[in-house]
Amino acid sequence: MRDHPPSLDDAAARFLADEAKESRRDEQTQGGSNELAGAAALTRIAGAEPGWSAAHGPQTGMASFYGTSQKGDRSGDGFAGRPMANGAPMDPTALIAAHKTLPFGSLVRVRRSDGSREVTVTITDRGPYAKGRILDLSPAAARALDMIELGHAAVELSLISQGSGQRQRA
Repeated sequence: MRDHPPSLDDAAARFLADEAKESRRDEQTQGGSNELAGAAALTRIAGAEPGWSAAHGPQTGMASFYGTSQKGDRSGDGFAGRPMANGAPMDPTALIAAHKTLPFGSLVRVRRSDGSREVTVTITDRGPYAKGRILDLSPAAARALDMIELGHAAVELSLISQGSGQRQRA
């Protein structure tokens, strides 16, 4: 018997084992695969948001964009060339975005909640880190959604294809 509380590693191992059992049960009763269960379980243990996938339906929330400096410059040039989480340099003219959990290379349709505009972006970075935001867009993608002036917009995300998650070589 232990004389100390279980560690996070012990709790995580038990939680993952339970998730794996539940995932196998779901596969047997519903058919198909629940391959995101383990990844979602790990992110819950780490205190991050659970992963989102097409199986969950569209994701809705607020999007912002790279490039708004404290001086009010909204060109995105301050980020140009800086390495993103996937290893590639940031290109403000590319249709790219940052998402907290989707694998790098995923294609996502981003539609303004009012239905006025939409754009397809590739996930190349992690974020956003501003509270209440679900996506950070490149300036080019923000222009396509006509959100440069306001700096943010309510959006709906639909996963077109899931990326490999591979980082690019520098």
